[in-house]
Amino acid sequence: MADPLRYKISRWTQLPMCLSNTSKHFKLHVANISKGPSLTGLRITVEHCMFGTVFATVLDPVGELIYPEYANRLSNEDILKQLENFGFLITYEPESALPAEQVTYLQNLLVLGFDKLRILPVKFPDGLVKIKVVVFNVEQNPNWLAYPYEASYKEWVNALSKTGSAVNITDVSLTKQFDWSWLNYVANIQDILDNQGKE
Repeated sequence: MADPLRYKISRWTQLPMCLSNTSKHFKLHVANISKGPSLTGLRITVEHCMFGTVFATVLDPVGELIYPEYANRLSNEDILKQLENFGFLITYEPESALPAEQVTYLQNLLVLGFDKLRILPVKFPDGLVKIKVVVFNVEQNPNWLAYPYEASYKEWVNALSKTGSAVNITDVSLTKQFDWSWLNYVANIQDILDNQGKE
């Protein structure tokens, strides 16, 4: 049996990209609710094509429709446990604010046309596995979306030189001066930039 799909997100708005392990008919939806003084918040729902909405919650609900003294707000852990019931195996870890220089560096990588960033183990011909910090385009390297994933040397060289769809930034002086310990998933560079300064 194949390993179950697992996801790590840094913002709730990334939930719709996650797939269920129990049914392809389950879908996650996220929507901002902004109805003036009546109700504001972020709505998360699990939908099924036959059964409709099987789970729903509103994060940080505020407004005239909310009874503040009795509002039963689910914790992040509670929400993830509810999603697990429907086969969504998700870890939620908000990104901490990155240094301004690192944000600028990521902006430059995005301008160069690369949309993903990750730590990638590469198995070299001598059998050694070397860890690389890499930016890449998902269209030419779809397997690199899987985490964990170990690339073959041939695949690595092809992405770097033949297709130009990836850049090894491991030994770039700027890369070395930044902390990448938080990068334990395949990151969308635009999402990282959008998330800076947000909880």
